Amino acid sequence: MASSAWQKLDCVKVGQVCLRPDNPTSLFDGPPGYGQILGMYWMVNKLYPNKTKDLDLNARVKEFYSRFLHYDLSDKELTTLLANPD
Repeated sequence: MASSAWQKLDCVKVGQVCLRPDNPTSLFDGPPGYGQILGMYWMVNKLYPNKTKDLDLNARVKEFYSRFLHYDLSDKELTTLLANPD
């Protein structure tokens, strides 16, 4: 965001930039995997907050991990997983 090239964009000027979580892997790009399913929930929640008021992203992520990965995420792990990259 500090790059002069990025500073020209209106979304950067007004602070409307969402950095996708990438802990431990990206929710959008490589390597391909289950994270991309979670990335769709994250993205729709960010892009359409008024239309996804009933979408509890934290609950969805915890449910996904429990159901498909047989792992119960703690609140701390969930926070780390969905954190913005540094």
